[in-house]
Amino acid sequence: MSKRSPEDILSDIEDSEADDEIERVLAMTPEERRRELGAGGFDMASLHARADALYAQVHRAEQDAPLRVNVVPLPAPRRRTARTVWAISLIAAAIGVAFVIMSMDAVVGKAPDPSRLRSAAYAACDAYRWSECEEKLDQARAVDPGGESDPRVVAARKALREAKP
Repeated sequence: MSKRSPEDILSDIEDSEADDEIERVLAMTPEERRRELGAGGFDMASLHARADALYAQVHRAEQDAPLRVNVVPLPAPRRRTARTVWAISLIAAAIGVAFVIMSMDAVVGKAPDPSRLRSAAYAACDAYRWSECEEKLDQARAVDPGGESDPRVVAARKALREAKP
């Protein structure tokens, strides 16, 4: 069996006999449909009798036990008092102030320890990472300018000058 192309499949779908049959039946009048079903062996009188019996059974069941819907009234919405509005406003303001204070601490932060910065700079200089060494020494100078006279700092600055082209 050969494999069919997508174009062949689409063509078969578009030319489907089922579509043609549906259109033919929909174009019929109700009387023509009844005659065709009768000619096909369907007993329309018995089908109508069964449908009527089913309808009567459903109708009786509805009358015996009608569908009851319990409707529960919704409570009336409570009015917000001025006190509630003020309380909510104060809580929101407190949260806002706390947020601002926390973000300021993160931005401002504490000043780094100059001795740690200088130790990191000495390690960077010893490893010939000159840009890191200079950066750490400059940060330490910004925090503690008086520490620039330390002999190790002077030696590190001298090594930086000599390493630069």
